Amino acid sequence: METLSSLPSHPHPHPPTETLNHECRGHIAQFYRDDRYLTGAIGEFIRPGLARDEGVVILCTAGHWKQIYQDEVEVSPAFRIALESKQLRFLDADQALRAVLGPESRPTRGGFRAVVESVYREVAVNYSRVRFYGELVDLLCAQNRLRDAEILEGYWNEFLVERTNCTLLCGYSRKNLSLEAERSRVADLHTHLIPEEGIDAESATDSLFRRVAALEFSVAALGVEKMDQKRELNEAKAHLVHLGKLSVLGELSAGLAHEISNPLTIVCGLVNQVKKFEGVVNHPELSAKVGRIEVAAGRMTKIIRNILGFARQSPLTRKVIPVRDPIRQAVEVVSALFAAQHIRILVADGAEELRCLGDAEMLTQVFVNLFLNARDAIISGGLGEGCLEVRVRLDEKKKIEICVIDNGEGMTASTIAKIFYPFFTTKEIGKGTGLGLSLALGTIRDHGG
Repeated sequence: METLSSLPSHPHPHPPTETLNHECRGHIAQFYRDDRYLTGAIGEFIRPGLARDEGVVILCTAGHWKQIYQDEVEVSPAFRIALESKQLRFLDADQALRAVLGPESRPTRGGFRAVVESVYREVAVNYSRVRFYGELVDLLCAQNRLRDAEILEGYWNEFLVERTNCTLLCGYSRKNLSLEAERSRVADLHTHLIPEEGIDAESATDSLFRRVAALEFSVAALGVEKMDQKRELNEAKAHLVHLGKLSVLGELSAGLAHEISNPLTIVCGLVNQVKKFEGVVNHPELSAKVGRIEVAAGRMTKIIRNILGFARQSPLTRKVIPVRDPIRQAVEVVSALFAAQHIRILVADGAEELRCLGDAEMLTQVFVNLFLNARDAIISGGLGEGCLEVRVRLDEKKKIEICVIDNGEGMTASTIAKIFYPFFTTKEIGKGTGLGLSLALGTIRDHGG
């Protein structure tokens, strides 16, 4: 298998791509001469995905899809079942590309997201991993629009960095990239490369084409799996280091919180007494300053309470509860705020009454925290109207899965890596303590999540 390290490098008009593609789970380029070879390769890409219970999205031309459908329905009954259950989805590449291109007929990030992100979200609700096959970039290459092709490939790389549970196979016709320099330039935008077929198309049978395609793809897939294993190992090591830091921080925070709590209680008591003095009541400026002291002291009290909760000083009270109860309580808490900011709340909790053993009050705090974070993301995104959706279902392992989805501003990869760190926040000073998601994570883990 050739990798990018063995290919010549070229300057790109889309600089982030060089960094992005090395962080992707798997971005595979498939070069081909004969359409039969390509459709066989796509079939070999689809079948293991279905067998591993992954979602599969195919963005190809109608002609290629017709051949794939004919081949796969004959050899794999699971193919038809996957289509009916929407585990496997087909999007016409020509129509999708028109949606991706903007008013000036150039690829736009917004158009790309509208096509790819929307279908990803639909599939990812039911499947933990998703594999894509795409021909959008090759359609641009066919029009000799290599600059636009590189930009669109950059959007794919950005998407794959954010969605590390995705694999992408891209098909490229040799006739659209006739020069070696062009193929090398395209290959340099991918993490893995499957070279074009090395067999005579005139004498080869369909079964031979399929066999070669299967072997070529399996070699590339081994590279993807090796990257997965390395990533999982690094994540496990980082998690161990993080747990050690949390343990020390928890002990230190609890001690400091207790030491600060006593004098702070005295301060709050004295502020309440000072507020009642006639000289303060009749002096607007002084009264305002005392009020600011009271607000600041109240904020400090709240921070200390959060720290003690983070340090696990607050015991859980577990009992069997309907999962929808803390969700509805959290919705009631934020409903007035959301209405004032034109944010709709949709709760799809299913017909089944799901129950769990847990602390309703603590779970309500988790959902309130997630809802408020979603609100902040929606406001930061500058949308005219926001939407928060809560989905509740029983997954394939018979565990309750709750998804909180918003249409707000997303997070960068570096932010995602830090969101559960205590005291980490992207909010302005004074608007967030950075403990909310750490507490939420601890609560969910205490509930076996």
